[in-house]
Amino acid sequence: VDEVDTYRNMIHCLKEGPDGTIWVGTVKGLGKYDKVKDSFHWITREDGPAGYSVMNLEFDEEAMWIGTGNGLCRYDGKSFKIYNIENGLAANGMTATRYLKTNNTLYIGTELGINTIKDGKVGSVTMPELANTAVFSINKYQDSLLLIGTAGTGVVIFDPVKNRRKLVTTRDGLASDFIYFVAADDKDYLWIGTEKGINRVKLDGNFDVVENLHFGYENGLTGVETNQ
Repeated sequence: VDEVDTYRNMIHCLKEGPDGTIWVGTVKGLGKYDKVKDSFHWITREDGPAGYSVMNLEFDEEAMWIGTGNGLCRYDGKSFKIYNIENGLAANGMTATRYLKTNNTLYIGTELGINTIKDGKVGSVTMPELANTAVFSINKYQDSLLLIGTAGTGVVIFDPVKNRRKLVTTRDGLASDFIYFVAADDKDYLWIGTEKGINRVKLDGNFDVVENLHFGYENGLTGVETNQ
């Protein structure tokens, strides 16, 4: 608990770096936890990041990516490089970030679909289903695939190498197509948080739904809008 600046107690994300360092993204800056001193070193917008509020964090082999409400920045431990709408991003609000090692590409969820960064160059993922649609969640699936949670289109299972996709929506049994998060567990069940509860889904080899369990008021949730 930060008793000096209480805004830092409002946490958006928590991430362990490749070296074991714990990083915390808050409403007012990025905190690096010092285990020895049991304290945080704070990095704020004045130090170089694109914005005050840190929404998400991701790592590649060489640097950390910091998604803020005012752009994205790459931090190599010494300097910051900022990406925003001025150099190619669809929007400045970073709603999700995920690095895929199989193609050395960072995938960025925004209010207006998905951007990519590879070798420092900004690109985009073109899907009719994602046109002008917010993407709240991007997670890895089966090493080379991505699970994409959207604000109205449901879940997209995306193969970036083959450029193929499969949608999972309310037609397949989801409680809602407004998806806050989607991630797979170690048994390949998909956990999907929506505005109307949580679905636990099992897919077959063709990514068709073969198992679907819904968690809502009727089986224990005290609130159904599930955003974490």
